[in-house]
Amino acid sequence: MNSKIKFISTKLKMPAPRKHCILRGELFEKLKELDEYRLILVKGVAGSGKTTLLTSFIREYASVQFKWLTLDSDNNNVISFWYYFVEAVSDYLGDAKNTVAALFDAVLQKEDIDRIIEILINQLDQKNSLAIVLDDFHYLKDENLLKTIEYFIKYMPRNIHIVLLTRDEPGIYLGDLLMGGGLLHIDETRLKFSRQEGTDFLLYSLGLKLPEETVNELNELCEGWVGGLQLIALACINNSAEVIKEIKINNKYTVEYLSKEILDSLPEKHRSFLIKTCVLSYFGKDICDKLLNIRNSNTIISELLEKDLFLVCIDEDRQLYRYHNVFGEFLKLRFSTLDEQEKSNLLEKASAVFKEIGDLEESARLQLHNRNYEGMLETLDLLEPNYKSWSYLSRIPVAYLKNNLNYIVQLFYYYYYNSDYKEIELMVEACSKEMEDQKTWRFLKIIKSILVDFDLCTELMTVDEIERIGVSDTAKSILYLETAAFLYIKFDLNKALDFVEKAAVYDLGKNPFITLTVLSLRCGVKEELGDLEECERLYEDISGRLESFKLLNDYKTNYYIGLTGVYTKTYQIEKALQCIGNAAALCKEDNLYMDAAYLYNLAEIRLLQGNLKDARRLLEKLLCNDAYKNILFMSGVIKLLIYAGCMTPEMSLNYKKKYVECDTGFIRIEDTLAYAKVMLYEGNSPMALELADEILPAARDQKIKFKLVEALLFKISVLHTTNQDTAEIKNLMREAIYYSYENRILSPYIYEGEYIIKYLSAVREERLKDLKNGEKVFIYRLEEILREDKTDSTPLSERELEVLKEMATGATNKVIGDNLCISVSTVKTHIINIYSKLDVGSRVEAVELARKMKLIT
Repeated sequence: MNSKIKFISTKLKMPAPRKHCILRGELFEKLKELDEYRLILVKGVAGSGKTTLLTSFIREYASVQFKWLTLDSDNNNVISFWYYFVEAVSDYLGDAKNTVAALFDAVLQKEDIDRIIEILINQLDQKNSLAIVLDDFHYLKDENLLKTIEYFIKYMPRNIHIVLLTRDEPGIYLGDLLMGGGLLHIDETRLKFSRQEGTDFLLYSLGLKLPEETVNELNELCEGWVGGLQLIALACINNSAEVIKEIKINNKYTVEYLSKEILDSLPEKHRSFLIKTCVLSYFGKDICDKLLNIRNSNTIISELLEKDLFLVCIDEDRQLYRYHNVFGEFLKLRFSTLDEQEKSNLLEKASAVFKEIGDLEESARLQLHNRNYEGMLETLDLLEPNYKSWSYLSRIPVAYLKNNLNYIVQLFYYYYYNSDYKEIELMVEACSKEMEDQKTWRFLKIIKSILVDFDLCTELMTVDEIERIGVSDTAKSILYLETAAFLYIKFDLNKALDFVEKAAVYDLGKNPFITLTVLSLRCGVKEELGDLEECERLYEDISGRLESFKLLNDYKTNYYIGLTGVYTKTYQIEKALQCIGNAAALCKEDNLYMDAAYLYNLAEIRLLQGNLKDARRLLEKLLCNDAYKNILFMSGVIKLLIYAGCMTPEMSLNYKKKYVECDTGFIRIEDTLAYAKVMLYEGNSPMALELADEILPAARDQKIKFKLVEALLFKISVLHTTNQDTAEIKNLMREAIYYSYENRILSPYIYEGEYIIKYLSAVREERLKDLKNGEKVFIYRLEEILREDKTDSTPLSERELEVLKEMATGATNKVIGDNLCISVSTVKTHIINIYSKLDVGSRVEAVELARKMKLIT
C-alpha cells in the first residue's frame, strides 16, 4: 500500500521450508482438500511443526494461491492486524487498494473497523481460490480485534480459506463452521511425528549420525514433538548421548534447560552473536556487521543455519532472518543478564543502524526498549504525524513530554479520539507537577476545563498566540480545533467558525482524520447558526470522504447522528429515521440506549411525530445519563421535557438552581432560553417575556438564525398565553418566517403546535404582497404539516414491515433472508432499524408493540 505507515514487509514472506524436511503424507492428503473447508486450524505447541507443515505442503502440492502473514504481539490490536492483512492481500483489492492505503496516514480508532472488512469481503469475492495463512495466531488476544476477525470469517466469500497456525485455542467462535462441516482441525496429536517420521527427521533432515538405540530413546522421550526432538538431538550432539539419562520430566518443560545446554556448547563467537542480536525484530549480514563491528556476520549466520539453531528465514531475496520464538525468548533472558551499560550501548547502536537503513519504526522501538526517550523523540520527529507515531508517543512517560507542547497537543488528540479520557486525566495530572513550560500548562488547563471542570470562563489561546507558539502545522491544526470546540460549547459560534477555518488552512487535507474533524465541527457550528442548507451540502462532502476512509467508523456514527439533527430541524422525518437507524446499526446493541446523542435525537423525532408516549420514555432514559446533570446538556433536554408534557416541579426547581449557580461560569443563549421556558412553565410570564427580550437582540446581532427563530416563537407563545398584543405576534411571526424559509427551519414551529396556524394564516393573508414566493411556499408547507393527523402514522418502511411479519413467525435471520431474497446482513440492518423506530430492544418487544399498533396481525 502507498502509505506513510512503516511496516516489516518480511512478515508477509512465507518462511522457507527446511531442506530435506519430512513430507507429512497423511496430513498432506487432508490439506489437499483445502477447497472444501472455510477454515483450517492447525494447533500445537511451539516447535510442533505447524509452520513447516504448511510451507512444505505449499512447496510440494498447493493447487491454490497462498498469502502469508506472520504475526507477533505488535499485531495484537485492530489497526496493526488489519493493516498487515490488507497489505497481504493487496494484489486482490483492485482500485480499493489506494482507498485503503490513505487511511493509515491518519489517527485511527482502536475499534469498529467493520467497514474496511466489508471492502475486503467484496473485493476478495473472486473466481479463483485464495488461502490466507495467519501464522502465530496465538499472539492475538485483544477482544475487539478477535471480534472483527470473527466477523470477517463469518461473511468472507466462498473462494477464501483461512489457515490459522496457533499454539492455543483461538479466541474466536468456530461452532458454526464446525457444525456446518467448514472446519478442518489438525491438532497437536496429528502433528506429532510417528516413530518412523521421527527417525527420518533425526537421520536425514538433521543429518545426525546417532546409534539406533539413541534414536529410539529420543523418539520415546519426545513423543513425536518436533521441537523437543530437535532440541534434545542438538544437546546430545554437543554433549554426548548421556544427557538423555539426566532428563527426568516431560520434554515440553525442559526447553530452557536444553537451550542452555545448546547455547553453552557453542563457540564464544556464536554465543555472543546470538545474545547480542536477539533483541532485533529481524537481521541480516549488513545489519549485524554494523551492529557488532565485524565483517563476518554472513559466515556466522551460515554456520548457525548449518546447526539448525532456530533461525527462520523471513526474506530469501534479502537474506533476512529472525529467531524462533521459543529460542528467541530464551536468548532475551540471557541478554537481560548483560551489564547494563553494555545492553544500553547495544540497543542504542542497533537503533542507529536501523535509522541508517531507513527503518525508523524499528529504530524507535529499540530506543523505547533502551528507555532513551529523548532519542526516541528525535526519531519520531523524522516520522510524519500519524497513528503509529502517536502510539509511540503514548508509550513515553509523560515526564519527558510535559514541557514540549508540540507532543503534548498530539498526544491529547490521540487519547481523545481513542476515547481514553482516563489517560487524558492522568496526563494532565502528571504534567501539572513541576511544570516549566507555561504554554503547555495553559493548553492542559483548557483541556481540564472542557473535559473535567466544564469551566467556560477559562481564557483561551488567541490566534496570535497560536501562530507564534512554535509547534508543527499538525499541532497548530489541533490547537485551533480544540479552541473552536470550546467556543462552540460556549455558543460563541461565529468565532468558533473562524478557528475551524484556521485549522483547515494548516491541515490542507493532509491528514484525513483532522480533515474530517474540521468538516464535522464546521457542520456543528453551521447547524446551530441555522445554515441548514449548507449543512446538508457539507454532510454530502463528509459522506464522500467516509466512503474513501471507511476505517473511521466512529466518524460514520457521528455523521449519521449529526445528519439526523439537520433532518429533524427541517422535518425530513423519513430521512431522519433512516439516519438514526443507520447510527444504531453501527452501535453495539447492548450499549445502544446508553448513547445520549442517539436518545436525544430519537426523542426529538418522536415528539415531531406526535408520539408523546415514546418521547417521554426516551427522555426518562436520557435523564439517567450523567452528562445531562450538567447545564451544558440539560438546557436542551428541558425544552423537550416541556414540549412532551412531562416536566415536573422538581425538574423545574433543579434547573433553576443549576442556572443560578452556573457551575460553568458562563450563561449561553441556549441556557437563558431554557430558563425562560421554565419561567413560563411556572406561570411567571413577565419574567419569561423579559428574558425573551434579552435573547432576541443577541441572537439577531450574532446572526444565530435557529435560536432567533426559537426565541421569536417562544415570545409568541408567551404573548399568546397571556392574550397580549396580536399585532406584535404577527410582526414576530413575520420575522420568524423571514429567518426560517431559506433553510427550511420547521421543527420549532411544530413543537409549538396547532395554535400558531392562525398567526401563520394571518401573516399570509394580511401581508401577501410583502411575502417572497419562498416564504409563501414555506407557510403553506408549515400549515400542511401542522394540520397532519400524526396518530396513525406508520414509522416503518414497506420492507421493514415485511421483515417484521417474518419475525412474528419466529423465523431466523437466515430464513427471513431466504424468504425475502435479501442477505442476512441486510436483514440485521432492517431489524436494528425496527428496534430503533419502535424503541424496543428485542424481537419479542418489537412483535408485541407492532401488534398493539396494528402494524401486523
